[in-house]
Amino acid sequence: MLEEVRLSTSLSKLSLVIAMFLLSSCGQKLGLASSIPEPTSKASNAPIIISKITTNIENLNTENLKPIAKKIPETKNYYGKNYTDNYLWLNNKNSLEAIKYIRSEKKYTKKVLEANKVSEEKLYNEIIDRTDVFNTSLPKKIDNYYYYQKKEISKSKPIYYRKKDSLFAREELILDSNILSRNDENIKIGTFKVSPDGKILAYSIDKNNSGYFTIYLKNISTGTFLREEISNASGNIEWSNDNKSFYYITLNNDKKTSKVHKHNLGYSTALDRVEYYEKDPSFNLSLSKTDSEAYILITAKNNTTSEIQYIGAKDTRGIFKTFQKRKEGILYDIEHNGGKFFILTNSNAKNFKVMSVNILDQFRNNSWQEVIPTNNSQILKSIQVFKNNLVVLYQEDYKDKIKILNFKKDKINYFDMNEVNYSLKLDDNNDFNTSELRFSYSSLLNPDSIYEYNMDKKKLLLAKKDEVKGYNPYNYQTERIFVKTKDMKSIPLALIYKKGISKDGRAPLLLEVSNNYNFSPERISLLNRGLIIAVADMSQFENNMLDKRFSEQVISLGDYLTGNNYTSRDKIFASAKNKLSLIVASSINKKPELFKAVILDSPILDLINNINNFDLNNDNYGTKKLNINYFNDIKLISPYENISSNNYPNILINTLTNSPEMTESLKYIAKIRSNSKNDNKLVLLLNDEIVNNLELKNIATKYAFILNLLGLKN
Repeated sequence: MLEEVRLSTSLSKLSLVIAMFLLSSCGQKLGLASSIPEPTSKASNAPIIISKITTNIENLNTENLKPIAKKIPETKNYYGKNYTDNYLWLNNKNSLEAIKYIRSEKKYTKKVLEANKVSEEKLYNEIIDRTDVFNTSLPKKIDNYYYYQKKEISKSKPIYYRKKDSLFAREELILDSNILSRNDENIKIGTFKVSPDGKILAYSIDKNNSGYFTIYLKNISTGTFLREEISNASGNIEWSNDNKSFYYITLNNDKKTSKVHKHNLGYSTALDRVEYYEKDPSFNLSLSKTDSEAYILITAKNNTTSEIQYIGAKDTRGIFKTFQKRKEGILYDIEHNGGKFFILTNSNAKNFKVMSVNILDQFRNNSWQEVIPTNNSQILKSIQVFKNNLVVLYQEDYKDKIKILNFKKDKINYFDMNEVNYSLKLDDNNDFNTSELRFSYSSLLNPDSIYEYNMDKKKLLLAKKDEVKGYNPYNYQTERIFVKTKDMKSIPLALIYKKGISKDGRAPLLLEVSNNYNFSPERISLLNRGLIIAVADMSQFENNMLDKRFSEQVISLGDYLTGNNYTSRDKIFASAKNKLSLIVASSINKKPELFKAVILDSPILDLINNINNFDLNNDNYGTKKLNINYFNDIKLISPYENISSNNYPNILINTLTNSPEMTESLKYIAKIRSNSKNDNKLVLLLNDEIVNNLELKNIATKYAFILNLLGLKN
């Protein structure tokens, strides 16, 4: 009888599958299948649809089956060569077919990660217990006010406050962004700028993670909101010194910064005048004020070239002037002091230098004078100008350092932090006349801190340090090693681990491909469980994403760590975020056995199908014009395009639902599932909304994923 029931159940399931197959076939004959919109671009380089053939090989998502995306081959032509993509239909994420597939991915991810729930909960509670319930930023003095913000761990957004004249004065609430997001947790706060007289707040909000911000205005004294609202903005705002107008940037249909406008308070936004228009889509626009607050700057910049327009911050009727016309390969930033501009530039200086020029002589290059010469061993990163001092943040021996030139004494003072692996960043200069330099400091070993350095007395003061409950840095060890790559370059690799760890190949290791050596309180949960954390600083990659040597460097790092007994091949993991995910994903295409698993956050994976979205000319992908050679470079490095039949590692991708990265991630996972020879875990963690402590919850999920693969339940 039992066998009859089993046979009946099996026949029923088979009948259901056959029925669904026939229904799917009929549906397509009747035109019911999801349609894929034809591209509308008529540009000469736009892809041409050659064929669109639907094949019915969709796997129904049952309790025991992975979601298998159906293949709908679409062939495009680039420079006379055909290129076929089986999963282009997923770009239409609002189609019924795509929605159905996304649901199946969520269901499958939930099923796979269910086994990690106990570890995930424990890790999350550990992380929360280490974190301050209330976090108050260090007050910044701007004109007559001290501005600061508070963040409660139970709330997702900060609350902004200020005090007038003294830190002992009455606290004044400026804006509670939690109230603004009460009905929508997905909102993102952009710029927060108060007029010079302290009366009007201009702030920007992206309500649905679209990339387009809306600018709002609030009278701080009365608490009322002004009627003017500006949509399709970048979120970047800069006030004129007349307190009656401000500048802002708008985005075009491709989400690229294109125009700078000026808005006058009390007037319709329809009357806002375009002050500057950027024709070249490879350049991104930004607004800023010089440290002296005497000039407003429009900076047009890509990875290799920049150009600055300037206007007096008190000039209400003037027009922007070009400081120096753009020249391919020349980058520069400017600051102001008295009658001079100070310029940080790489013109005839690979590692940058600082020049000065009288304001009236700026167009005559022979009048420029060298202030800080270029140095083969020092890379100048940024400058700040005070009334009596010029501050330069630079890097030497892969360490951030600071040099200060006193204008009156014409003498340079140097200092750095006495540690191996750390990062420095100059804080906003809000008081031009001060002798106090404020900068932030973070390292693998020590929590984020803010220091104040008295440039006259040469004294360093710790102003604020993040509290990490239960953490003692003396229980951990850091070191730096240099790994040689195939092209004989040396890559600095920073390591942190609990004291007593034996380097005999038995310790698990997480390689973080990053762009800094900042402290992470979350890492402590892995360190306490015996893992080694290795941080590779790939910040140079940001300027040349399509250089295939970076993925080779990741391979060299993995091979070094396993070949020198820091870990073993079955215990090494890798993680990366955003653009840096590109080189990790590319590395496992070349060497799939490199890692036990990789974790990618909001990754960039599919470059070919994004050609028309950004023309490959924006700040993220370089500045070359699209041609056949550049197209071939893109195709060579793009992770999605180079997936092959192989034994891929376990992969966890974390991204927001409906984000641009979601579509790329869906296609990437689908293609790997179709090509992978093994049965490793390939999961896509899709977050529908930005909820309180989402980042911490995701970290707990990712760490639990690692521990589960190591067989560590707690």
